[in-house]
Amino acid sequence: VLLGRTENLTFSDTLEQFFYRIFASNQYTSVVGFQYIYDKDIIIGSDWFQSVAGILPGVKGSTISSEIFAVIFGSTRGTAPLSTWGSFYYNFGFFGTCLGAFLLSFIYQTLYFIFLKGNTSLLRVVLYGGLFLYFSIWLAGSPMQIVNNGALAVCLLLFIRRLKIKQG
Repeated sequence: VLLGRTENLTFSDTLEQFFYRIFASNQYTSVVGFQYIYDKDIIIGSDWFQSVAGILPGVKGSTISSEIFAVIFGSTRGTAPLSTWGSFYYNFGFFGTCLGAFLLSFIYQTLYFIFLKGNTSLLRVVLYGGLFLYFSIWLAGSPMQIVNNGALAVCLLLFIRRLKIKQG
């Protein structure tokens, strides 16, 4: 309603749309997206590379989310991203998905152990909490989703926090 996508919704309609978006819509687009990419060739990470390059001015970036949206709605004027594991599969195939799961769990565990070994200052705890949040809400799309959400900024703040500034 606030974005102007619908008009004159009652509270129950709004609640229904909210739950549909969380529990059905994203799952549906993930299934359609996987069906769309299943028979395509493995692209050895080029979609992820395109999504990273897409942050540069004038570079188009990845179009897979718009292609899937077009399959569902008939227009490319929106996005329907692959699930995280669909994106792994599209970029690296079955074995790459398995390897990616192990690599991702290793990264998560390493971050957690680094967090446990450090001090418990309020700023550090909040920054690591934010980093864990960003990694935990990565449910769809490429790893650029984590960067777009703000994980890179949190990492930068963690780095800046460690710098000793000389006075005088």
